[in-house]
Amino acid sequence: MELVTRFNEELENYLSCYQNVVLVMH
Repeated sequence: MELVTRFNEELENYLSCYQNVVLVMH
């Protein structure tokens, strides 16, 4: 389960960066 938690944290970080990039491009 710890691996899943780690994955979720990384995924949230990735999505946050992605949203920032999208906002900047638009």
